[in-house]
Amino acid sequence: MEKPDQVFWGTGMPPIRRLGIADLSASMALAASRGWNVEDRTWSLLLEIGEVYGVDDPTGGLAGTITMVRYNDAIATIGMMLVAAQRARQGLGLALFRHVVDQATDATLILYATGDGKRIYEKVGCLGVGQVPALIGRFRQDPDGLAEQTRPVVESDLDRIIQVDAAAFGAGRAPVLRRLFTLAERIRVVEADGRITGYAVASRDGSFAVIGPVVAPNIVAAQALIVGLATATDGLMRLDLHNQDLADWCRARGLWQVTSTTFMVRGNWPLAGDRDRLYAPASLAVG
Repeated sequence: MEKPDQVFWGTGMPPIRRLGIADLSASMALAASRGWNVEDRTWSLLLEIGEVYGVDDPTGGLAGTITMVRYNDAIATIGMMLVAAQRARQGLGLALFRHVVDQATDATLILYATGDGKRIYEKVGCLGVGQVPALIGRFRQDPDGLAEQTRPVVESDLDRIIQVDAAAFGAGRAPVLRRLFTLAERIRVVEADGRITGYAVASRDGSFAVIGPVVAPNIVAAQALIVGLATATDGLMRLDLHNQDLADWCRARGLWQVTSTTFMVRGNWPLAGDRDRLYAPASLAVG
């Protein structure tokens, strides 16, 4: 008998192809079928700035997807690894991941793994280097006046923000950030001696205001940026946080943890950047 990771169904693994904007509806349908609340603009962004691969299901729709966003030749982020329920445990997820590993060549891969995905990624040499809790809720009032330590962004700030981000992330990601900035509801910056030292972005994703990236010189600046965005946010907000102390601080101010992912790396680690300053990713798919 063939092993489950050697066969997709019946006659073996179907071809993996590059997806395009024509596959937007099918990608969203697959995500919805697995309980992922992913907006069309999120998929549209990934199709625009990244590489999206998938497998067609012979019964219709997509059987699986995976995305990759490249940052120069140094780093590539992997996300949206989805397999239809009726195709689970048949080797498709592993095949999709091996495919993007081949496409990435020498780039270091970074990703955020759930429990099921983590087992797949470990088979291809990924190592877990930290936990990233996801927090949702409404912030309580700002009695310490932290928000006043930040200010709204102006257009002339963007080049400096991109420089600050590259120093923390470990690779330049200007094209992706410029596209993210056009989708943002709000962006705030923090300064020291008249120079921007950190920034944070709030974007709408369905019923949530997602805060990320958050790049800051220290945890107090990160707190100020988050509060500065939260005080102008209606409804629930979500953060995925690399820093456990910051996560505890958010929990003490009204947010609650809904899940956690494992931050994983395949390739060079640690990266060139000062990732202690990267408190929250842009998203789990973008990094």
